[in-house]
Amino acid sequence: MPLSASALLLLTGALIPAAPRDLAWTQTYEMDQHPAIGGWFGDGTSSVVEKGVLRVVDGSTLGGSGHCFQLDWEADPAQEAVAEARVKVISCTGEAGVCLWVSNGVNEEGLTLYPDRLELSFAKLTYALDTTADFHVYRLTIRGHDLTLHVDGQPAIDATGRFTHPAYGGRNEFSFGSASSTATGEALWDYVRFRSPAVWHTTAQPPEMEHVTVFREPETYAVFPSLDLDPQTGRLYTSFRAGGPRSHINAEGSGTVRMTSDDGGRTWQPGEAAPGRPFTGPNGRQVYVRCKWWQEHPAEQRAELEKQGYEVHDVREGVVAICAGAVCSISDDGGKTWRERDIEMPFMAVLASGMNSLQLDDGTILFPVYGKAKAGENDSSWVLRSTDYGDTWQLVPVGSRAESHLNEPEIVQTPTGRLLIVMRTGVGNDHLWQAVSDDQGATWHGLKDTGVKGHPPDLLVLQDGRLLLTYGFRHMPLGIRAVVSSDNGESWDREHIWTLRADGGSTDLGYPHSVQLKDGTVVTIYYFVEPGGMQHIACTRWRVP
Repeated sequence: MPLSASALLLLTGALIPAAPRDLAWTQTYEMDQHPAIGGWFGDGTSSVVEKGVLRVVDGSTLGGSGHCFQLDWEADPAQEAVAEARVKVISCTGEAGVCLWVSNGVNEEGLTLYPDRLELSFAKLTYALDTTADFHVYRLTIRGHDLTLHVDGQPAIDATGRFTHPAYGGRNEFSFGSASSTATGEALWDYVRFRSPAVWHTTAQPPEMEHVTVFREPETYAVFPSLDLDPQTGRLYTSFRAGGPRSHINAEGSGTVRMTSDDGGRTWQPGEAAPGRPFTGPNGRQVYVRCKWWQEHPAEQRAELEKQGYEVHDVREGVVAICAGAVCSISDDGGKTWRERDIEMPFMAVLASGMNSLQLDDGTILFPVYGKAKAGENDSSWVLRSTDYGDTWQLVPVGSRAESHLNEPEIVQTPTGRLLIVMRTGVGNDHLWQAVSDDQGATWHGLKDTGVKGHPPDLLVLQDGRLLLTYGFRHMPLGIRAVVSSDNGESWDREHIWTLRADGGSTDLGYPHSVQLKDGTVVTIYYFVEPGGMQHIACTRWRVP
């Protein structure tokens, strides 16, 4: 049975000092407007502003049904970090049904706000309190292995030496709301704020920058734009999905929109598909490689698909989907006829945009993919590699981590000839990781953290030889960012991170792609949403300082 805070104080004789009334807060979020904060928002949950406070409701016990806001604070385990919220509980049926959660990259702890008590999930300490009669101010302070809780400025729980539970995936954040699938909860949130002494990376807007709306229609969900540049004509091509539900899996009712620009991305009009760019081989052979993406099946086939090892996702009523496999198409008669075959894979999921696949000078074809060896595992990254123009394919491992995913790989050949892949983690500190190859992609090594926070990545070699890394930034302030490397990816200039957009209204944004025009202008395309708006396609024309 968990110890109460009063019992622990009697055993230890410890006294918690009253919380200081005033702190220099790093970030404060008032809830009179719905906060543009990323997080985990499942079916059967909601959040809405009512009378100046945020009502968060989790009425579901289905898997993935939490409604939890996540604030990245990059707390230093050796220094003090403080999280505070003013909350009134309506109901809470189980652990994390209404909660505050803190982690510092090493350890974590969750505080559940039950109607009649407060409880630490891992330290198993409780404090009796009626949380439903009125608002209370809850302050969690962490440092090293120590944690204390104050309520309305007065000591409540002393967990000195008991802040020891490992942080999942190395996450480093302050979260609030409902973080449980199995519990339900409802609460009113007046404000949340935190103080973290971490050194935040300097960001600035590029001195020359122009935003352009590429495609925007009322109530039309538009996502995942491509971007191609015809080096001969300078024409830009993009295609993207538009319409259908707000879902990355369920595309029912959507279609493909194609647009072009003949003035460097300043204006866009409906257009044709980008000219085909097949990989080429001897005697005019043409080679295409692609992933199969999401394949829908009747819901009654779920059990059989899971038995085969697939990870099965709900799409809509009566329909499930799996993502598995890649296909190679070859033509030896100038594209008049094609033969198509599956590429054999030893794992059950493959995804890749193919946007930056490469054919090297010796003809080697490289197609980065990611997936999982079996359902439930973390994603790892590989490269599909062919040295005989598509006749056979190797699946070469790039990187994997037990602590997190390594997915959505982007590849580039640096000016030295070295190959570089940058990958998304998307959990923990949400840093991008990278690996390199010095043998035409036959082996990969040097797996390491770039230190760049955000996802997913896009890579481009600039005209001056530097590497440009653009990426979505799904943390406050939500937007699109970029950073450069002057040493072929050995390091990234994190002291000069360029903010292209910082006005996002949802974490469902990003997936940028960049090209550089002859005059040096960079065009970066992405999908985006402002507060209260609909996802649309936009681009930013800018110059890299």
